[in-house]
Amino acid sequence: MLRKVLILLTTLAVFSVSYAVNYKELYDFLIDLKGWEASQPSGQYAKTFFGDMLQVERNYTNKEKSLKVQIIKGSMVMSMWMPFSMVVEQDTPDKYVKTTEIEGFKAGISHNKYDNSGQIIIMVAPTSAFILKYRGMNYEDAVEIAKKFPLKKISMKLM
Repeated sequence: MLRKVLILLTTLAVFSVSYAVNYKELYDFLIDLKGWEASQPSGQYAKTFFGDMLQVERNYTNKEKSLKVQIIKGSMVMSMWMPFSMVVEQDTPDKYVKTTEIEGFKAGISHNKYDNSGQIIIMVAPTSAFILKYRGMNYEDAVEIAKKFPLKKISMKLM
């Protein structure tokens, strides 16, 4: 019984420390991109039935192209990763899905060929993801944009 109590207390301590980050502290990681107009970053902390969640986001536009960049920490990140856990690569007439690595992190790419849009999910920590949703470009260009963000610093902040 004492062992179970110690495990529970340790788990609670880990989770309380992991959310010591205020979502506003993540705004600096949503950098300006040369040639792109950007909105002000926004964010939130939420306590849900599925656990705590921390999220920040920023929107970018460049002529006909658009991006939505998010950093999310919480248990729901694992459900976002699920589609990529079973597929290494899939190519159909309408979509392309690939599991890969970006800057040393597990990443999943889901690209819609018809409207040249999609999303890239980069697992920067066990329950944290950097997500880049894009429209009006191919996935290769979106990957190059994702690499411009300080992924390693984001990871260290959310560990």
